[in-house]
Amino acid sequence: MTIYIALLRGINVSGHNLIKMTELKRMFDAMGFARVQTFIQSGNVLFATDDDAGSLCARIEQEITTVFGLTVPVVLRTAAELERIIRDCPFRADALAEGENIYVTLLADQPAPERITQMLSVPGGIDEFRIIGRELYLLYRQ
Repeated sequence: MTIYIALLRGINVSGHNLIKMTELKRMFDAMGFARVQTFIQSGNVLFATDDDAGSLCARIEQEITTVFGLTVPVVLRTAAELERIIRDCPFRADALAEGENIYVTLLADQPAPERITQMLSVPGGIDEFRIIGRELYLLYRQ
């Protein structure tokens, strides 16, 4: 079985799109996933399945619409992908100055080349970013 983390976007934020984690876990259990765990009120769900990754997002998004009446984008990553994301970070955490932070945004799809070109054309300050596949790594210096 492959271990996945499902990241639900825009739920439980400032009282909007409320989904209780116990109900979300129940939904994932009912979908036949194994070892389902949720994390606080984050909308992050860890689970295991033999299902094909290609159809999982759409299936989970549809079930959320059916069960909760909400349209919620879902981003999936496997446990192995999360390990790679951490390992391949282009910024060294041990080289950060006080006040600097590294953030990673997990994108649903790899950005189109024209979108990357657009981002590169924005006048930069002292912050930096790198796009590697479906991950956007950000180094905030302030």
